[in-house]
Amino acid sequence: NTFVYRRRYQPEEIKNYAQGYLYSDSLKRKILPDEKGKDFYCVYLDGIFGDGMVNSTLQDLFKWDRALYADTLVNEEDKKLVFASHQTREGVDTGYGYGWFVKQDSLSGKIVSHSGGWAGYTTFIERHIDKDKTIILLQNNRTKLTKVPLRNTRRILYGQPVEVPFSLEKRILLRYVGDYDSGNGNVEKIDYEFDRLWSSNRFELQPISPTKFKLVGFRPTVTFEFILDSNENVEKLRIQQVETGLDEIAIRQK
Repeated sequence: NTFVYRRRYQPEEIKNYAQGYLYSDSLKRKILPDEKGKDFYCVYLDGIFGDGMVNSTLQDLFKWDRALYADTLVNEEDKKLVFASHQTREGVDTGYGYGWFVKQDSLSGKIVSHSGGWAGYTTFIERHIDKDKTIILLQNNRTKLTKVPLRNTRRILYGQPVEVPFSLEKRILLRYVGDYDSGNGNVEKIDYEFDRLWSSNRFELQPISPTKFKLVGFRPTVTFEFILDSNENVEKLRIQQVETGLDEIAIRQK
């Protein structure tokens, strides 16, 4: 059930085909990408084979995963290249092989993985080569709330307890909504939507304490910490990214 499908150039009727859906802020519902018009989303990539257009199923991808443990498709010598972290000219590891992100984990051993996305689709595959475990996630939603539940999926695979996310009441979240001026021309606008806080660049703020949040899906990790005065009123916002040395204070605008 795996095939190349150029849906705009060669449309077909495909049985049991999972359409990809986006969320429309204006219509307040999920829509197909072409409802925004054919000039809106990824027309310039719509004929490419490989980076898009290849359609598959969980079952077929699992067959492919099994084949990669043998010599059926790729021989052992080539697999060592495919699943190796290649270096720059300066000798620095890139964490990337031939089409796979590569890393070592103390529990899972060597992990090779890659995410994917297209208009209305969010996908991920992760292979724990040393442990013979594989995670394949195919989602036909691409909205502000769509996540790849990778961390807890890994924990389930290794018999670990699932992490329950820290949550805050709506009244607490709402008090952080507003504009925060860092004084360098940047104003961070914190919004509330879908029972969550969002940054100016539309990253979700996930609470890790009553006053501190991290940006979901942003690497290296960025944290937003709201600073309160003696009356529990929100006074400032501290934005930090430890890896890059970013440490900025923004004043809440009245």
